[in-house]
Amino acid sequence: AFGQHAQQKSMQVDWSGGALATTVDPFLFVHGALMNVAWLVVAPFAALSAITKSKTGWVGLHWKLMSLALVLSLTAVLLLVISKGFIIAEIHHIIGWCAVFLMVCQVAMGFLRPHAPEQGEEASSNRKLFSTAHKSLGRLLLLLAMGNLFSGVLFLPSALAPVPPIALQVLVFALAGTWFSVLAWMTYKSKQSA
Repeated sequence: AFGQHAQQKSMQVDWSGGALATTVDPFLFVHGALMNVAWLVVAPFAALSAITKSKTGWVGLHWKLMSLALVLSLTAVLLLVISKGFIIAEIHHIIGWCAVFLMVCQVAMGFLRPHAPEQGEEASSNRKLFSTAHKSLGRLLLLLAMGNLFSGVLFLPSALAPVPPIALQVLVFALAGTWFSVLAWMTYKSKQSA
């Protein structure tokens, strides 16, 4: 257990005053910041744009926002690999790698999606299957990523956190819960109006 924590931070002793200082690897800090922006801001707005479909350009907006979330996530992963190497030491790492793999699959599905039906035309069985798989995988990705943000707070050294880790976890949980509630409500409302 100690070896895993040694990978996350370093310790420095101020011999003149006897104080122990904790420093965070800047790559680790930026990794967390990018993942939070990608999964607590960008991806939920992308999902919301697809659910509401209120503007004619919703597909383009959804695509651009999810592409941004992908770039932010891959950049965050790249920074971590540069700093720490390919780590699979804790459940946070396993879920993170699975989420990245599934996100790449989701983007690949977007490139391979069947033709959308024209106005008044019924969707093909392949299009219906794609739509169900795409929406289900998107929901799973949001759940995995937001859960991983919750566990990622534990990698922040307590000496550097402005508040205790549990408070940050409550904040992540509240934001994630709010997004899931909004997305569920908007999905319900869009089905009511259809």
